[in-house]
Amino acid sequence: MKRFFLFLSLIVALNVTHAQERHPFINVTCEHFTTDVHNNLYIFSDNTLMKYDSKGNLLSSYSNPALGDIATVDANYPSKVMVFHQNAGIIRLLDDKLAPIGNNIALFEKNLNTISLATMIGTNRIALYDNANQDLLIIDLFANIISTTHCSFDSDFQPCSLQSYHEESIMLLDSLQGIYVFDILGTFKNKINIANIKSFCNIGSTIIFLQNGRILSYDTKHLDFQETGVDNPQLQDFRISPNYFYFLEKTGEIYRQDYK
Repeated sequence: MKRFFLFLSLIVALNVTHAQERHPFINVTCEHFTTDVHNNLYIFSDNTLMKYDSKGNLLSSYSNPALGDIATVDANYPSKVMVFHQNAGIIRLLDDKLAPIGNNIALFEKNLNTISLATMIGTNRIALYDNANQDLLIIDLFANIISTTHCSFDSDFQPCSLQSYHEESIMLLDSLQGIYVFDILGTFKNKINIANIKSFCNIGSTIIFLQNGRILSYDTKHLDFQETGVDNPQLQDFRISPNYFYFLEKTGEIYRQDYK
Protein backbone atom coordinates (compact mmCIF):
# COMPACT_ATOMS: atom_id res chain seq x y z
CA MET A 1 0.00 0.00 0.00
CA LYS A 2 2.84 2.41 0.83
CA ARG A 3 4.43 1.77 -2.56
CA PHE A 4 1.05 2.38 -4.24
CA PHE A 5 0.68 5.82 -2.64
CA LEU A 6 4.33 6.60 -3.46
CA PHE A 7 3.58 5.84 -7.08
CA LEU A 8 0.48 8.08 -7.06
CA SER A 9 2.53 10.93 -5.58
CA LEU A 10 5.08 10.46 -8.37
CA ILE A 11 2.38 10.79 -11.00
CA VAL A 12 1.19 14.04 -9.40
CA ALA A 13 4.75 15.35 -9.22
CA LEU A 14 5.40 14.52 -12.84
CA ASN A 15 2.33 16.40 -13.99
CA VAL A 16 3.21 19.42 -11.81
CA THR A 17 6.76 19.40 -13.16
CA HIS A 18 5.48 19.19 -16.69
CA ALA A 19 3.19 22.20 -16.22
CA GLN A 20 5.29 24.65 -14.26
CA GLU A 21 8.27 26.79 -15.16
CA ARG A 22 11.46 24.95 -14.31
CA HIS A 23 14.95 25.97 -13.32
CA PRO A 24 18.04 23.72 -13.28
CA PHE A 25 18.78 22.21 -9.89
CA ILE A 26 22.52 22.92 -10.16
CA ASN A 27 24.48 25.28 -12.40
CA VAL A 28 26.61 22.49 -13.82
CA THR A 29 25.84 20.34 -16.84
CA CYS A 30 26.74 16.67 -17.13
CA GLU A 31 26.51 13.64 -19.37
CA HIS A 32 25.25 11.16 -16.78
CA PHE A 33 23.94 11.14 -13.23
CA THR A 34 22.53 9.02 -10.44
CA THR A 35 21.17 9.45 -6.91
CA ASP A 36 21.28 7.70 -3.54
CA VAL A 37 18.90 6.96 -0.65
CA HIS A 38 19.93 10.19 1.10
CA ASN A 39 18.73 12.35 -1.82
CA ASN A 40 22.31 13.11 -2.84
CA LEU A 41 22.99 13.70 -6.51
CA TYR A 42 26.02 12.29 -8.37
CA ILE A 43 26.91 13.73 -11.76
CA PHE A 44 29.70 12.48 -14.00
CA SER A 45 31.25 13.36 -17.31
CA ASP A 46 34.52 12.12 -18.80
CA ASN A 47 36.72 11.11 -15.83
CA THR A 48 35.14 13.31 -13.14
CA LEU A 49 32.44 12.47 -10.59
CA MET A 50 30.86 15.12 -8.34
CA LYS A 51 28.50 14.64 -5.40
CA TYR A 52 25.88 17.21 -4.36
CA ASP A 53 23.58 17.25 -1.37
CA SER A 54 19.82 17.83 -1.52
CA LYS A 55 20.34 21.61 -1.34
CA GLY A 56 22.61 21.63 -4.36
CA ASN A 57 25.86 22.07 -2.41
CA LEU A 58 28.95 20.36 -3.80
CA LEU A 59 30.10 17.87 -1.17
CA SER A 60 33.01 16.07 -2.80
CA SER A 61 34.50 14.96 -6.09
CA TYR A 62 36.53 12.13 -7.58
CA SER A 63 38.70 11.91 -10.66
CA ASN A 64 41.37 9.50 -11.83
CA PRO A 65 42.46 10.50 -15.34
CA ALA A 66 44.91 7.59 -15.50
CA LEU A 67 41.95 5.20 -15.52
CA GLY A 68 40.11 7.04 -18.29
CA ASP A 69 36.45 7.96 -18.53
CA ILE A 70 33.80 6.82 -16.09
CA ALA A 71 31.25 4.52 -17.72
CA THR A 72 28.97 3.81 -14.75
CA VAL A 73 28.37 5.00 -11.19
CA ASP A 74 26.23 2.99 -8.76
CA ALA A 75 25.37 4.86 -5.54
CA ASN A 76 22.72 2.49 -4.19
CA TYR A 77 25.05 1.95 -1.22
CA PRO A 78 26.35 5.47 -0.39
CA SER A 79 29.14 4.19 1.86
CA LYS A 80 30.44 2.05 -1.02
CA VAL A 81 29.91 3.91 -4.30
CA MET A 82 30.92 1.87 -7.35
CA VAL A 83 32.74 3.59 -10.22
CA PHE A 84 33.36 1.58 -13.39
CA HIS A 85 36.23 2.66 -15.66
CA GLN A 86 35.30 0.39 -18.54
CA ASN A 87 38.20 1.08 -20.92
CA ALA A 88 40.71 0.37 -18.17
CA GLY A 89 38.84 -2.68 -16.90
CA ILE A 90 38.86 -1.19 -13.40
CA ILE A 91 36.15 -0.87 -10.76
CA ARG A 92 36.82 1.56 -7.91
CA LEU A 93 34.84 1.62 -4.67
CA LEU A 94 34.53 4.99 -2.93
CA ASP A 95 33.35 5.98 0.55
CA ASP A 96 30.72 8.64 1.23
CA LYS A 97 33.39 11.34 0.74
CA LEU A 98 34.29 9.81 -2.66
CA ALA A 99 37.65 8.69 -1.31
CA PRO A 100 38.88 5.32 -2.67
CA ILE A 101 38.31 2.23 -0.54
CA GLY A 102 40.90 -0.55 -0.85
CA ASN A 103 42.57 -1.52 -4.10
CA ASN A 104 41.34 -1.45 -7.68
CA ILE A 105 39.09 -4.32 -8.70
CA ALA A 106 41.10 -5.26 -11.78
CA LEU A 107 38.91 -7.13 -14.26
CA PHE A 108 41.56 -7.56 -16.95
CA GLU A 109 43.79 -9.40 -14.49
CA LYS A 110 41.02 -12.01 -14.19
CA ASN A 111 40.65 -12.23 -18.00
CA LEU A 112 37.37 -10.35 -17.82
CA ASN A 113 38.27 -8.34 -20.88
CA THR A 114 34.91 -7.56 -22.46
CA ILE A 115 32.77 -6.32 -19.57
CA SER A 116 30.37 -3.60 -20.69
CA LEU A 117 28.09 -3.14 -17.65
CA ALA A 118 28.43 -3.32 -13.87
CA THR A 119 26.29 -2.79 -10.78
CA MET A 120 26.51 -3.51 -7.05
CA ILE A 121 24.54 -6.34 -5.42
CA GLY A 122 24.64 -5.55 -1.74
CA THR A 123 27.97 -4.31 -0.43
CA ASN A 124 30.14 -7.34 -1.19
CA ARG A 125 29.17 -8.52 -4.67
CA ILE A 126 29.05 -7.02 -8.13
CA ALA A 127 27.05 -8.07 -11.18
CA LEU A 128 28.78 -7.73 -14.57
CA TYR A 129 27.66 -8.21 -18.14
CA ASP A 130 30.19 -9.64 -20.58
CA ASN A 131 29.13 -8.29 -23.95
CA ALA A 132 31.32 -10.49 -26.13
CA ASN A 133 30.30 -13.76 -24.45
CA GLN A 134 26.75 -12.73 -23.53
CA ASP A 135 27.28 -13.75 -19.91
CA LEU A 136 25.86 -12.30 -16.71
CA LEU A 137 28.53 -12.71 -14.03
CA ILE A 138 28.45 -12.25 -10.28
CA ILE A 139 31.83 -11.56 -8.69
CA ASP A 140 33.18 -10.77 -5.25
CA LEU A 141 35.25 -7.68 -4.47
CA PHE A 142 38.43 -9.46 -5.60
CA ALA A 143 36.96 -10.15 -9.06
CA ASN A 144 36.54 -13.85 -8.30
CA ILE A 145 33.59 -15.26 -10.24
CA ILE A 146 30.77 -16.58 -8.04
CA SER A 147 28.32 -17.48 -10.80
CA THR A 148 27.91 -17.25 -14.57
CA THR A 149 24.66 -17.20 -16.53
CA HIS A 150 24.80 -17.39 -20.31
CA CYS A 151 22.23 -15.04 -21.84
CA SER A 152 21.37 -17.06 -24.93
CA PHE A 153 18.30 -15.03 -25.82
CA ASP A 154 19.00 -13.59 -29.27
CA SER A 155 22.11 -13.18 -31.38
CA ASP A 156 21.50 -9.41 -31.39
CA PHE A 157 20.96 -9.18 -27.60
CA GLN A 158 22.63 -5.86 -26.72
CA PRO A 159 21.85 -4.73 -23.15
CA CYS A 160 22.63 -1.10 -22.38
CA SER A 161 21.83 -0.96 -18.66
CA LEU A 162 22.30 -3.25 -15.66
CA GLN A 163 20.56 -2.65 -12.33
CA SER A 164 19.96 -4.49 -9.09
CA TYR A 165 16.83 -4.04 -7.02
CA HIS A 166 16.91 -4.29 -3.20
CA GLU A 167 19.14 -7.38 -3.31
CA GLU A 168 16.13 -9.20 -4.76
CA SER A 169 16.67 -9.10 -8.50
CA ILE A 170 19.03 -8.12 -11.29
CA MET A 171 17.70 -6.44 -14.44
CA LEU A 172 19.31 -6.17 -17.86
CA LEU A 173 17.81 -3.64 -20.25
CA ASP A 174 18.00 -4.17 -23.99
CA SER A 175 16.54 -0.89 -25.24
CA LEU A 176 14.99 -2.51 -28.33
CA GLN A 177 13.65 -5.70 -26.76
CA GLY A 178 12.81 -5.05 -23.11
CA ILE A 179 13.94 -5.85 -19.57
CA TYR A 180 15.37 -9.26 -18.68
CA VAL A 181 14.94 -10.13 -15.00
CA PHE A 182 17.21 -12.46 -13.01
CA ASP A 183 17.17 -13.46 -9.35
CA ILE A 184 19.95 -12.35 -7.04
CA LEU A 185 21.96 -15.49 -7.85
CA GLY A 186 21.84 -14.77 -11.57
CA THR A 187 19.14 -17.25 -12.59
CA PHE A 188 16.89 -15.96 -15.38
CA LYS A 189 13.27 -15.40 -14.25
CA ASN A 190 11.32 -13.56 -16.93
CA LYS A 191 11.29 -10.87 -19.60
CA ILE A 192 9.25 -7.66 -19.53
CA ASN A 193 8.34 -7.01 -23.14
CA ILE A 194 8.54 -3.24 -23.50
CA ALA A 195 10.47 -2.01 -26.52
CA ASN A 196 12.36 1.26 -27.05
CA ILE A 197 13.10 1.96 -23.39
CA LYS A 198 15.74 4.62 -22.80
CA SER A 199 16.03 4.09 -19.03
CA PHE A 200 13.94 2.72 -16.18
CA CYS A 201 13.57 2.27 -12.43
CA ASN A 202 11.60 -0.11 -10.25
CA ILE A 203 9.08 0.78 -7.50
CA GLY A 204 7.65 -2.41 -6.04
CA SER A 205 5.81 -4.16 -8.86
CA THR A 206 5.81 -1.02 -11.03
CA ILE A 207 8.37 -0.20 -13.72
CA ILE A 208 8.73 3.52 -14.46
CA PHE A 209 10.42 4.00 -17.82
CA LEU A 210 11.46 6.57 -20.41
CA GLN A 211 10.28 5.86 -23.94
CA ASN A 212 10.56 8.30 -26.84
CA GLY A 213 10.61 11.32 -24.53
CA ARG A 214 7.65 10.13 -22.46
CA ILE A 215 7.72 8.74 -18.93
CA LEU A 216 5.29 5.86 -18.52
CA SER A 217 4.63 3.13 -16.00
CA TYR A 218 3.94 -0.57 -16.25
CA ASP A 219 2.40 -2.64 -13.45
CA THR A 220 4.01 -6.08 -13.66
CA LYS A 221 1.23 -7.65 -11.54
CA HIS A 222 -1.78 -6.23 -13.34
CA LEU A 223 0.00 -6.02 -16.71
CA ASP A 224 -1.22 -2.54 -17.51
CA PHE A 225 0.35 0.76 -18.59
CA GLN A 226 -0.27 4.23 -17.23
CA GLU A 227 0.52 7.67 -18.62
CA THR A 228 2.31 10.18 -16.38
CA GLY A 229 1.69 13.26 -18.50
CA VAL A 230 5.35 13.89 -19.22
CA ASP A 231 6.15 14.13 -22.92
CA ASN A 232 9.44 15.95 -23.49
CA PRO A 233 11.61 15.10 -26.53
CA GLN A 234 14.58 16.69 -24.75
CA LEU A 235 14.41 14.22 -21.87
CA GLN A 236 17.56 12.11 -21.73
CA ASP A 237 17.31 10.26 -18.39
CA PHE A 238 15.62 10.31 -14.99
CA ARG A 239 16.05 9.05 -11.44
CA ILE A 240 13.83 8.69 -8.40
CA SER A 241 15.29 9.28 -4.92
CA PRO A 242 13.32 9.02 -1.64
CA ASN A 243 12.07 12.62 -1.87
CA TYR A 244 12.75 13.85 -5.38
CA PHE A 245 12.28 13.13 -9.04
CA TYR A 246 15.27 14.14 -11.21
CA PHE A 247 15.29 14.78 -14.95
CA LEU A 248 18.34 15.04 -17.22
CA GLU A 249 17.76 16.82 -20.51
CA LYS A 250 19.87 16.59 -23.65
CA THR A 251 21.38 19.98 -22.82
CA GLY A 252 23.04 18.33 -19.81
CA GLU A 253 20.89 20.31 -17.36
CA ILE A 254 19.27 18.55 -14.38
CA TYR A 255 15.84 19.47 -13.05
CA ARG A 256 14.31 18.31 -9.80
CA GLN A 257 10.78 17.96 -8.46
CA ASP A 258 9.80 17.40 -4.83
CA TYR A 259 7.05 14.79 -4.55
CA LYS A 260 6.59 14.79 -0.78
